[in-house]
Order: sequence, then structure tokens, then C-alpha cells
Amino acid sequence: MISGEATAYLTAAREEACSFLGAPIPDRVWEDSMPRALQKLDRIINRYGDEDGERMKPYYLGKLVEEDIRERAFSEYTMTRCRELQANKNEKSRHLSATTQINPPKLYTASGSQVNAATE
Repeated sequence: MISGEATAYLTAAREEACSFLGAPIPDRVWEDSMPRALQKLDRIINRYGDEDGERMKPYYLGKLVEEDIRERAFSEYTMTRCRELQANKNEKSRHLSATTQINPPKLYTASGSQVNAATE
């Protein structure tokens, strides 16, 4: 069970993250992003210290949550866009192969007779 102090800290961090994003954060998104943000915070503090407690404040965790949410949204957008472009490319390729007729060029021998006359 989470203590009242921890609950207050997480609530404040969520409010900060909402403020940074400019929109409320759905519970599912919060639950997905919070563990990653906490891991990142832990790595930052282990490597660089807590800057006299500054990195322990709710706004700092809120910023890390906001970064994670934006990161995930951008990744999802780029993957969706990539799939759309690939589908369009495949569709164009199928369309071209089904509708494009290949007309080989006329080839002539040195004497002037047509080499591929039987294909016409």
C-alpha cells in the first residue's frame, strides 16, 4: 500500500505532467508511462545526483512522464505512417503490375530485318 506522502507526490507529479502536456492524462497512459519515467529518474539520480533535491520534486517526475508520453505518441505516429506508406507502395505496385503492358523495343539485325517480329 502506498503512503499518503507518496500518493500526494504522485498526484502532484501527475498534475505537473498534465500541465506540461496541456491535457488530462488517461489512467492507462499514466500507468504505462509512470514506471518508465521512474526508471529514467532513478538512472539520472544515480548518474548525476539529485541536484540538492531538485530532481526529487514532483515537477521533475512530471516532466519525465510528459516526455515519455510524447515519445510514445511520436513513435506510434511514425509507425502508423510507415505502415500507411508501405501499404500505398504495395498497392501502387500491384496496380502497376496488373495494368501495365510492357512493349519491348523493336530490334533489328545489321541487315535490317526485325529480330522480334514474331512477338507482335
